[in-house]
Amino acid sequence: MSTKPNVSPERADANAHPSGNERIAHPPLIVVGMHRSGTSFVASLLHAAGLDMGSRLMPAAHGNERGHFENMDFVEFHERELRVSGHDDAGWEALESLTLSEEAASEARALIEANARTSAWGWKDPRTTLFLDFWSSVVSDANYLYIYREPSEVIDSLYRRGDESIQLTPELAARAYVIHNELMLRHARQHRARSFIANVSAIARDPQRFLAALAEKFDIDLDAHVSSTFEAELMRTIAPDAPRAAMLRQLVPELDRLYHDLEREADLPSATRAGKHDSAGKVKEGFFSGWLSERKREAELRRHNADLSAQLEDARAALDELDASNTKRGEHLEEAERLLTSERAQNAELRATVAEFHAQTEALIAATRAESERVALLIATVQSSSFWKIKRGLNRLRRFFYLDRR
Repeated sequence: MSTKPNVSPERADANAHPSGNERIAHPPLIVVGMHRSGTSFVASLLHAAGLDMGSRLMPAAHGNERGHFENMDFVEFHERELRVSGHDDAGWEALESLTLSEEAASEARALIEANARTSAWGWKDPRTTLFLDFWSSVVSDANYLYIYREPSEVIDSLYRRGDESIQLTPELAARAYVIHNELMLRHARQHRARSFIANVSAIARDPQRFLAALAEKFDIDLDAHVSSTFEAELMRTIAPDAPRAAMLRQLVPELDRLYHDLEREADLPSATRAGKHDSAGKVKEGFFSGWLSERKREAELRRHNADLSAQLEDARAALDELDASNTKRGEHLEEAERLLTSERAQNAELRATVAEFHAQTEALIAATRAESERVALLIATVQSSSFWKIKRGLNRLRRFFYLDRR
């Protein structure tokens, strides 16, 4: 076994990009698996253990809030070739491994050259499952890690994520599971020496055991004592004998057959290699208990809806009361506005009266001043006249004679 403690996911530039003849690329580890099979969880674990997953990784998004750990160089290549082949970006309707042109093969070799490292490296993209034969022809020394998951868990996860194609055609999830995992299993059997098949639930239960086994199988340096940034609890599990899982196996028996083939072939199967656990008795028991549980949930929903309706009625009554209160406030505001308008009109009238009084007062004062000036001018005129001078002399004579007689 070749485990290496305390290996950082980051690579030194000298090791990551040697030049010229000094470069001896390490064979890539290609992580393969159906959508929603836990490949992002496994890729995060490998990344933390020291496997270089690429320098341009797809950012986190709805459904994978902790990140996809998908090298965008390979994702964009796969999406474009799927569109060229007449499929959507996810390849939901693809029925077989795709055959590409020589031009695409040249571009793929350039991608390998650009991403190759002298230490452990690889990539992960669920679409790779549809290109396995192609990549085998391009990278003959590649190693493969095949991840699989219980069918009902994959289908349930796809329904929760809400891909448009799956929403439009729900049974497409089961068909895609069969096609992807059959392609994966066939390729693994053809390249068994370079293949490692693992059940994601077994990896989640004991990641150290998985990393140690993978490192020994492919003679790569991985730190088996690291932990993933993912929480294993985020992957919801469904018991194999749960009613829906059991019914799914009866409706689509090839799912059960394929899953058991994977379990038998796996290097790391689930803890319990499921036999024919879906006996008629368990299916019947699960069917009736599931039926009863659904009716209980319906009753709980009805009670919950009744509570919500009562709360809604209370809210409507409170809104009606608030509307009435607002109406009264509006009426008071209108009355206040009317009184304010009337007061403003009275004030304007009073200001006009005061202005008129001031104008009249100013005019009277001006007229009085003019009259005073006229009288003063008249007096001055009279006093300066000859008549006034003669009269003033006679007045002096009268006072003189009057004083002599006394």
